[in-house]
Amino acid sequence: ALGLKANEGGLWELPPLPYAYESLEPYIDTQTMRLHHDMHHNAYVTKFNAALTKLKDAGLPTWKEDPYKIIQKFEDVPADVRKTIRD
Repeated sequence: ALGLKANEGGLWELPPLPYAYESLEPYIDTQTMRLHHDMHHNAYVTKFNAALTKLKDAGLPTWKEDPYKIIQKFEDVPADVRKTIRD
């Protein structure tokens, strides 16, 4: 679905691009693709993992098998974690 896979610790990992960074040139240059994927998208995954860690530390379900369940059960997620996920 999202292209993400949880590791053994239940945290998500950003998958590599399914194509080379330079594949979209001349429309999008390699440097922009690296920045967008490796930094921008990875920041979302890192923040999402921080939110999951907060849930786990609070003894709440993390729904690691299906991240969409967090959205489906959003009202059950503590407010500070909802903000992290939303942002």
